[in-house]
Amino acid sequence: MAFSGAKHEKEHTDIYSSCRLIVRKNGAEIYNRTALDNTLIYSGVIDMPAGHGHMTLEFSVSAWLVNNWYPTASISDLLVVVMKKATAGITIS
Repeated sequence: MAFSGAKHEKEHTDIYSSCRLIVRKNGAEIYNRTALDNTLIYSGVIDMPAGHGHMTLEFSVSAWLVNNWYPTASISDLLVVVMKKATAGITIS
């Protein structure tokens, strides 16, 4: 997943729009970064050992107003790929 903010060039100063991505696994934060005028990439491989129950992944994206400017931020599509050896059920919601 790629995400970025933006730089707004003004006469006396530059203003930045920020874009923040937080990823949580079962409620524990595993990624937290903020992009200004750069593009950041999040990708990960998460092991799901057999017999350890459910796993919840949460992706939270936010952009915020800076100096009375509406934010200019972007994020790519989210792609989740699940591979499993056994035939037991997998639920994605």
